[in-house]
Amino acid sequence: MMAKLRADALADPRGSSATGGAGASSEMDDFQLGRVVQALAKNLDRIEVLLNDTSIFPNYAGTDDEHVLALAKSRLEAVAAGQRNVLNILSETLQSNETNDLISKCDPVDCPGGGAMPARLSLPRALTLEIQTEQQVENDVAPVIVALVQRCLHK
Repeated sequence: MMAKLRADALADPRGSSATGGAGASSEMDDFQLGRVVQALAKNLDRIEVLLNDTSIFPNYAGTDDEHVLALAKSRLEAVAAGQRNVLNILSETLQSNETNDLISKCDPVDCPGGGAMPARLSLPRALTLEIQTEQQVENDVAPVIVALVQRCLHK
């Protein structure tokens, strides 16, 4: 998505409208990114509700099973925090692009040739680094989940 944002911004930086703004491809990229951001935010909200549910994850870990469950919860919270960081990068990209697009628009009477070319933002390096960090956190949670499942199977 970030690579497409950048490529479309370079290929079609300005819309054909007299008021300026981003090109059609960039506007569609922003729309699609907005849908991704909304879906990720909704999923993370659901995950946080589950992680905060004391019927699933009790506040007190007294037994060995509850200690394993508490460890799983803490690792899952780390995964959710990493995913929230990814969401923040995507959201920042979307908001910056939409703001820059609005700033570049003008009244056709004042600037008949269209507004200034909007600066388009793509943070592929920041996103790549965050995804690498997130993948490591996900790798850390897997053994705990496997141990938890094995405990459930042996009961």
